[in-house]
Amino acid sequence: MLIARQPVFDTEKQAIHAYELLARNSGLSRFSPPTSDYHSWFDIDKAVLELADQLLKGELKLLVNVSEHTLAIEHQFHQWRTLILKLARKHHILVEVTELVTASTLQKRWDSLRSMGVELVMDDFGTKYSTLTRLHDFEWDIVKFECGQTHGYPPSMLEGIDACMKKGIPIIAERIETYNQAISSQILGFNLQQGYFWAKPEIVLHSQLHTQV
Repeated sequence: MLIARQPVFDTEKQAIHAYELLARNSGLSRFSPPTSDYHSWFDIDKAVLELADQLLKGELKLLVNVSEHTLAIEHQFHQWRTLILKLARKHHILVEVTELVTASTLQKRWDSLRSMGVELVMDDFGTKYSTLTRLHDFEWDIVKFECGQTHGYPPSMLEGIDACMKKGIPIIAERIETYNQAISSQILGFNLQQGYFWAKPEIVLHSQLHTQV
């Protein structure tokens, strides 16, 4: 398993705003958040958190993903939550709820997540369960949008951006891979951006944790 960090770039300040920790099986070509068809994503969620403390320097924020499996299974969730609380005592942690977390699981865990005192991030608006309904039903601190489109933005995405603007929720553009995507996203209000255009993921750990996807 490979764990990498990728910066979220502040285009106004021309500086790194935060880092996201990403994980993948060493046999795959891209880093990505947890998928729903892998039974041991809790092991990866936990490994990422255990590494996080070594990577946090200065005042930079750190985004960590949480999977459906970690949230859904009671003992796994409480182990993960304990690690988050320990990190949050010393660092600025943002928990990214992936688009594959189901509505029932999120509803079940929301109060406990909110009580941790960390920022909660809705990932990949418009994908799977990351819907406009989810945006309105929960009190998000940040919402991430995939802005790697080459032929304009779908109406549903523009509606989500507008809803965030009205609520005063900061937004992050993901999958920015070209100059044109960076400029188009900035015009829409995305001052925080993430993607290969700004920086590729930097491998920080090659673990022997056995994974199968």
